[in-house]
Amino acid sequence: MKNLNAIKLAFGFIFSLLLLSSCDKYQDDQLPAGTGTLVVHDDAFTTFKNQGIQVNVIANDSIGSQATVNFTQPQHGTLQAGTNGMVHYQPNPNFVGTDKFNYTACLGNNCATGLVAISVIDSTGACTVSAMNDLDTLANNYGSSVSIDILQNDNVCGATPGILQQPSHGLAYLDAGNFLVYKPNPGYLGMDQVKYQLTGQNGTATALVNILVLDSAYTCTVVARDDNATVTYNGSVTVNILTNDNSCGGSPSIAVFPNNGQAYININGQLVYTPIRNFSGRDELTYSLSGPNGSTIAKVYLTVSAPTCLVKANPDYATLQANTSVTVNILQNDNTCLGTSYYVTPGISQQPLYGQAYINANNQLVYTPNPGYVGPDEVLYNLTGNGNPSNAKVYFTVTPNQNPNCSLVANPDSVTLRRVSSQSYDTVSVAILQNDVYCQNGTFPTVQIVYQPNYGRVSIVNNGLATRIIYSTTTAPRPVRENFRYRICQTINGQQVCRDADIDIYIR
Repeated sequence: MKNLNAIKLAFGFIFSLLLLSSCDKYQDDQLPAGTGTLVVHDDAFTTFKNQGIQVNVIANDSIGSQATVNFTQPQHGTLQAGTNGMVHYQPNPNFVGTDKFNYTACLGNNCATGLVAISVIDSTGACTVSAMNDLDTLANNYGSSVSIDILQNDNVCGATPGILQQPSHGLAYLDAGNFLVYKPNPGYLGMDQVKYQLTGQNGTATALVNILVLDSAYTCTVVARDDNATVTYNGSVTVNILTNDNSCGGSPSIAVFPNNGQAYININGQLVYTPIRNFSGRDELTYSLSGPNGSTIAKVYLTVSAPTCLVKANPDYATLQANTSVTVNILQNDNTCLGTSYYVTPGISQQPLYGQAYINANNQLVYTPNPGYVGPDEVLYNLTGNGNPSNAKVYFTVTPNQNPNCSLVANPDSVTLRRVSSQSYDTVSVAILQNDVYCQNGTFPTVQIVYQPNYGRVSIVNNGLATRIIYSTTTAPRPVRENFRYRICQTINGQQVCRDADIDIYIR
């Protein structure tokens, strides 16, 4: 009965060690008696793009056995807190740069805050020392010991390991091969812990070795069992895969990765799965569970939910006169999943044969036929936003101008220019054709300058119906009225016709 109670106590310790918590009590350092002083130091770590990292942020601090530790979330990744100051940081997909988060250690109202900076680099580059926690099991048979390869999951970079803190219930040392050898005190059953440090030219890192000491008469068989989980569309899920397993103190690892997503084991021994964007359906992975008496594998079956709303684009129709433009509210008859988390945007898939089209700032389609064109035309547009793209056409009918025998008319324009200073370079633009009248049965109008203004210069930007005149000056006084003249010409019924108009620039 005594041995059975010790075994239950030991497994209680290891399950507590693996329990995820955002508020953590540090068990290793003790404060000097009577001081009550918290000492925290900033930390810096390095990982690679799309690669998570597990670090101990309080290994270099003195915060006492009763201190609580809280963490903030970084801006460019996610943070999961474990025990004894261990955290798992996962950068956002494809993020490269420096991310930061804070942690605060408190004893009552006495608090201290530290900063953790994590450099996420694009390539392997320079080597950075890092150490990961280890877990092993030993059957205590009065004189037995265990040899643990503590460096197998570390980034050593040529660093040298050393014992930083001896266990509370035994002795530990490093052998010639840098394996940690642990020997418990006679008769001790339960959890024990050793702290070691890597020291080298590329930095230092510390980690904990947790050892579960069992009765030599007890044999634990590792058993992994399949799991099932459901994932929301474009979401993620955390699965406690060890809940239905007999882990015997062992650690899980991914043996076969999923085909349609990414997965990793966090510091709490849980599986974190994220499907690829816009995927829905079935996915699976295989994990391995290794313990002191063997290893086994199991599968996790994942069902990614379908989107709750399907985007649907429907055709539109519009009629316009030649040499004009039309704006079509293409979304008014479409299913854009309004009110959901999907952000749907329209885009041009195929330009018209006899004109130009674009999507304006209000997500409306603007169509302009080629000069003088009369007849049918069409545009293909698409809706994207939730992984269910949809296409539709807009059909145009371009009719002849209602006044084919019109007279060419050039109308005057005026605009105000407010100068920054008397020496600054200032410009203003005039859309000259907007108020002019030209003939459908003629060629497209051409524009030329008849005479320039006194202080500035003008230039023509030809762009069909949107042809503009640009006025610029560096010498015009304030206030003054600048004047210049332009001419538009058309060939109507084989004869060239021209008209002039003045433009006034009021400079303030």
